Amino acid sequence: MITLIFVVYAFFAKKKVPEFLFLGTAFVVLFDFTFSSFEWLTSVTGALIFIFLSRRLLNHEKRDIAGLGCFVVAFLFFLFGPLYLFSSYMPIGERPRDFALLQQAYHGGTNFEEPWFSGNSIRYYVFWYLFYAFWGRDLNLGVPATYISSTALVMTFATTFTFRFLEKHFKSVTPPLNFSTLGLIVISFVTLLLPNLKTVYYCLFASCKDVSTWWSASRVVSGGITEYPLWSYVLGDLHPHFLSTPALVYLLFLFSKSIISFQVRQTLVLGGMSFVYALSSNMWELIFWFCVFSCCLFFHILRGLSNSVEVSKTHTILVSCYFIGFLSLGFTFKPIGGDPLRLINPLTHGLKLDEFFAHFGLHIIFLVAVTLINYTKIPKNFLACLCLLLGLSIGFNSSFLFLIFLICVSFAQKTSTTALFLLLVTFLTLLVPEILYLDDPYGGDAERLNTIFKTYYPAYVSLSLACAHLLTNLPLQIRYLLSTSYLLFSLIGLVFNFSSRPFTGHDFYAEIKKEIPDALPCIKMKMVRGVVLESEKEPYSWDSFFCTLSENICYLGWSNHIGLLYRNYGEIERRKSVMSRIYEGEQSCNDLSNLINTERIDYVFVGPKEKERYNINYQKFENCLKKICATKNASLYSVR
Repeated sequence: MITLIFVVYAFFAKKKVPEFLFLGTAFVVLFDFTFSSFEWLTSVTGALIFIFLSRRLLNHEKRDIAGLGCFVVAFLFFLFGPLYLFSSYMPIGERPRDFALLQQAYHGGTNFEEPWFSGNSIRYYVFWYLFYAFWGRDLNLGVPATYISSTALVMTFATTFTFRFLEKHFKSVTPPLNFSTLGLIVISFVTLLLPNLKTVYYCLFASCKDVSTWWSASRVVSGGITEYPLWSYVLGDLHPHFLSTPALVYLLFLFSKSIISFQVRQTLVLGGMSFVYALSSNMWELIFWFCVFSCCLFFHILRGLSNSVEVSKTHTILVSCYFIGFLSLGFTFKPIGGDPLRLINPLTHGLKLDEFFAHFGLHIIFLVAVTLINYTKIPKNFLACLCLLLGLSIGFNSSFLFLIFLICVSFAQKTSTTALFLLLVTFLTLLVPEILYLDDPYGGDAERLNTIFKTYYPAYVSLSLACAHLLTNLPLQIRYLLSTSYLLFSLIGLVFNFSSRPFTGHDFYAEIKKEIPDALPCIKMKMVRGVVLESEKEPYSWDSFFCTLSENICYLGWSNHIGLLYRNYGEIERRKSVMSRIYEGEQSCNDLSNLINTERIDYVFVGPKEKERYNINYQKFENCLKKICATKNASLYSVR
């Protein structure tokens, strides 16, 4: 209801519809959370306040047909993937945990409890789960449909904001007829769909259907996590880094506008906003936004700090409201004590140049091509940078030297301020894990996995935006030529990622029907939401599937995730011991009841995994517990 109100009002009030919908939803979510109420009346009040505060903001010269059209086309395009290619639930990647977090946000309101570790508060940043859960509740979609639509909405908002990012810039450098709105929409899609060079290489010269090749696209460790939007979208993850992609694009757009218009105070406000936002949504992004803010200050210092532009009072009030909401989230969901910070010598411990090139190669090729096109003759500073790169790379094993080379080239050439700003942001962000990182408890190359992964994702987005912006400085024919090449690379990557992604059918529960066909009636039955005891031993398996899909809380979810989040290994082992005692039922009914009540367990599930791992005392369950669902392969008991 509120979603439709935002769209209709923004369109007829000549507002920028996608931005209004995005910021309005965020405002209502923060408003609800701040006042600890997700009731309809509270949400409507927040929506009306946002409409009032934004009456002088987000205005468009006419009704925003182009922006709304881009949004609709993008949503239909990106909805195709999760609906028709991988819509069913299966334990691949982080999808089970993301589903658990989304359903907790959908049902939990402001009192969040870890969905996989009953009795503990959530130690994960949940703003984006609240955001998309609000969308699902408002449209009455249910959790499975909300999950599927959220995957599409992330890419839709990001594509639309990329379109907006490029729209004004294209109009400022070329007549509108030379680059149509359709062309801009295509470039916006291409910008976010561009895979890495390794992906394209294997698809062209090896096998597009080799799943191991798909996973090996990681720059960190073979078979690990990789770092570009298309990969996360195809995998179906709803991790905070992926969910924040639209905010990344939009905030970068605002930062770049503050540089071009020389609004120093707006830059300061955006800097504070981005830090508070990262604190509540994804703390790993603090690194990225620190680099963004540093680059903005650098540009302002170059131009002098004497001609700052005042920020409007309405804008200040609205931003202050966001500050309050994000701060309330940040203080509620505090970060966990992380692993120790490690310093490394970038000249001796950096990653190899070929590994870096395999990941960012498409962007690098594009940047070099633009540089060469912009020169009729190769200047001396270009050759000097090339010689510096070759000389240093012979003796050292460091990837950031090549970035220094690119930045020197970018400074030498005549390019847009926006593109140069994005290149500098990328350079600084990629430089961080070559100097320091948070030590993961994996060992070997994977010790830097999370630091590289979580910093490289926003860097990949900013570098993609920089490449798109550089198109505006090229002659028309060359621009279309490079745009076509860019599009072809993206299509190849799209085909490869989708073809190597295991197909799971059109039905969300299709894999459940195949794996445990009798469990579905118990999953879909109406039950009071509570804590479910379920076997857990193996990560990325069918363990903990029932408590997750039935939209309940798990007594103990995947212990490897819980261990990484809480480091409370003793409690994990204790709960595994309790699990064995309950399933094997050696105690009396009274003792069993006391144990279950002490552990705050509401339901006990018995399925194929439990039967395989425990010598289950069915007679004890029948006598001491209430069976509320029973099929051939699955049973659900309620505590009396």
